[in-house]
Amino acid sequence: MSWRRPAWKERRYRLHCLNDNIPSLMAIANDLSYDNVFVEQLRNFYREGDVVLGISGSGNSENVVRALRWAAENGAVTIGFTGYDGGAVRRICRYNLHIPLNDMQIVEDLHLVANHCMMKILCGE
Repeated sequence: MSWRRPAWKERRYRLHCLNDNIPSLMAIANDLSYDNVFVEQLRNFYREGDVVLGISGSGNSENVVRALRWAAENGAVTIGFTGYDGGAVRRICRYNLHIPLNDMQIVEDLHLVANHCMMKILCGE
């Protein structure tokens, strides 16, 4: 019996997490502003038609708000994950997963569940 790669591992997506590169985040924050750490990266990586997902428990994290606003203005499909009343992110995004609770831990936990569901959907499991 030979080993066969699962079908879901054959799918390829062009994904980039804007908070994974700590040196870049710190350089942008120090040189420009922490409020711009995500939008400055989007200016480099964004391609027309991309999907941009922003997560903000309150919906008012300025760095996330600026990035999503820039993305929306430049034609991206914008998705927000929010809690509380949804804040600015809820108003900016084309799509929004809003957890209408005033408890950050529960909001974050439910966002994590949604992230795992997206993985299952995208990977076709």
